[in-house]
Amino acid sequence: MPFHHTQMPKKSDKQVLLSELGSTIKQLILDNRDNSEDFKEIVELTETLERTRNLKTRTHIPKTTALFDILWDLPDDQFKLIARMSRESFVELVKEIENKWVFYSYGTKMQAPVWKQLLLVLNRLGTEGNGAAIMRYSIFHGVSYGTVEKYTWRVLRALLELQYKYVTWPNAIERVQIRDRFKQRWGLPGAVGIIDGTPVHLYQRPGVDGEVYYTRKGRYSINLQLVCDDRGIIRYYVVGWPGSCYDSTVLDQSAMGLNPERYFALAEWMLADSGYTLKWWICTPYKKPAALIPVNDLFNHLFSSCRVLIEHVNGILKNRFASLKGVRVEVKKKQDFQKVNEWIVVCIILHNFLKMRNDEWADDDDEQADEDEAPWDYADADAGRDLRQSVQDYLLNHFATTIT
Repeated sequence: MPFHHTQMPKKSDKQVLLSELGSTIKQLILDNRDNSEDFKEIVELTETLERTRNLKTRTHIPKTTALFDILWDLPDDQFKLIARMSRESFVELVKEIENKWVFYSYGTKMQAPVWKQLLLVLNRLGTEGNGAAIMRYSIFHGVSYGTVEKYTWRVLRALLELQYKYVTWPNAIERVQIRDRFKQRWGLPGAVGIIDGTPVHLYQRPGVDGEVYYTRKGRYSINLQLVCDDRGIIRYYVVGWPGSCYDSTVLDQSAMGLNPERYFALAEWMLADSGYTLKWWICTPYKKPAALIPVNDLFNHLFSSCRVLIEHVNGILKNRFASLKGVRVEVKKKQDFQKVNEWIVVCIILHNFLKMRNDEWADDDDEQADEDEAPWDYADADAGRDLRQSVQDYLLNHFATTIT
């Protein structure tokens, strides 16, 4: 069981001052000075302070709505930079969510148009670092800090309802089609997907179990497992495990790892890197010293030429939705992890929505793949070796045929 560490909440300046004044009052009472002028002044000051909401004068931050005025006149590339998608995709996405229950107004005050709320959230999902500060969205979208948060979680709730429409494991008929495409394009019979783990960094240390989320790369991260098909569409994911966990461990404890027969028929499998364990449904490249044998080295090269597709998916996902490079959701309690997970899942849903519309995005991610050595699973070792040998025989024969 991980050690549970909870940070003490930080006191505000007002709370600190009230505490100090309270101590002073107690000391004056002990010194029998509760009738003195000093005592009366401190009591009056304490009462005034308790009625005061803010110690500092609130500064009015000027806001603008100019972005909304010029948005539809922007060139396509500038519109895409703000909304992280084409104009056509944005309009279609508005249609997908505008009738969701979260956008109903039950009081006298009407909500802002759905497209304005969605634009702010897409802009937020696509920004990292200091550019993701709430003040930025408050100023440029002409709303208060609290409204930025309301828009964000309202739109995320609406987009999460699209999950079972856009992120689904292929059924038997679809898997046959995917297998045919893998076989024709890469010479890999039976392949139905490619899996890889990637860290989703948090912008600060979680207030709960922070040490568990600290990785050897010096960042606090969540482990995200993705399985894509031959077209780069994400068909399965596992999210929420600490970034310090092995990819193979996370997969083994997932629904797919515990019940692979629900996802794969016999002779169906997926590609993985050396961070995973060979199984009857997972094929990995050779490790050294076996990888130094020429025929195995050639297999690894051909195998990796296909597996690199999932690296492109990771790169596109994190570059289009750059907030995944440092999610700015404050984690103070366990429930806050759910917010982080929902943030990540929404980015996956949007990735598939846009991929199915052929709304492309460049992959210029420079993050290196993390291939930790997988713990050896003796129970699956023989089945895994048999799978890899059969795949290798077919792949090398396919390669020899295509070059002659």
